[in-house]
Amino acid sequence: GYGYARGKNGYAYKADGLPWKMLLWDFDFGLGTPDSHPWDISLFNEISDPVISNKFLQCAPFRRSFLQASKEYIVGPMLFSEIEPAIDARYAALCAEGVGAYGPSALKQWIALRRNNVLTQLSEYEAVFAITSNGGGNFSTNRNLVLLRGAAPLDVRYIAINGVRYTPEWMTVTNWQVSLSLGAGANSLTVQGVDRNGDAVAGASDTITITFTGGAVSPVGQLVINEIMYNPTNDSAEFVEICNRSTNAAFDLYDFRLQGADLTFTQSVVLAPGGYAIAAELPAAFAAAYGDKI
Repeated sequence: GYGYARGKNGYAYKADGLPWKMLLWDFDFGLGTPDSHPWDISLFNEISDPVISNKFLQCAPFRRSFLQASKEYIVGPMLFSEIEPAIDARYAALCAEGVGAYGPSALKQWIALRRNNVLTQLSEYEAVFAITSNGGGNFSTNRNLVLLRGAAPLDVRYIAINGVRYTPEWMTVTNWQVSLSLGAGANSLTVQGVDRNGDAVAGASDTITITFTGGAVSPVGQLVINEIMYNPTNDSAEFVEICNRSTNAAFDLYDFRLQGADLTFTQSVVLAPGGYAIAAELPAAFAAAYGDKI
């Protein structure tokens, strides 16, 4: 057989020095073995790296994403119906090969206790879905650009307003806001929380009516193509920059079409007065080519 030992980058190496398999290292020190962490330890225990601790987990969108990922594995792979058959199968295979493996009862107990504990920790970050702008009550405004604010449970990734998807800005782990361009008169809004698969989250909906007291505003002459990069030296770094020339009106690019670029905006992109938007062929190529130069 091959001899192996833990080497660089967490890999095991054969006697010939080539990588053989990935080892699970520091996986809660064995999930129930005498050296494992307690099942009720904090989700944020032993995070001492200053970048992760101060700049990552203290940033509301990142902290929320971490909690969402934690919830996904708790309600998915760590369900007992999912994990028990895999544990039993592996234990049976080891026994069949004559390996004196420890019985899996302690492991199963630790996982069950840990799962329930993490669910309890996550419940502290759950919120009832609601619109919080103006206390959730209808209101009027003389500006066609509003910041609609609310709260949402962890399952919510996006906000749909009258069927149009918005990517919210997360102000805290539970509180969101989106920029919204209003039409003249009463705007009756149905606000729905959407999960990462694009499905409506059960119970995550609310309604509000916002009345814009100003008149209808046309985007003609206000939304202009400000810059075009059609033949860059970097492959796939083409882009079109759109500018809102208005000093007092916002416009939503949803359902607008850039002819010649074969692009229709399928999500909300709200341009505030004087605001800009860039449509890039490949965002990664755009970032690599221009960084923060534009």
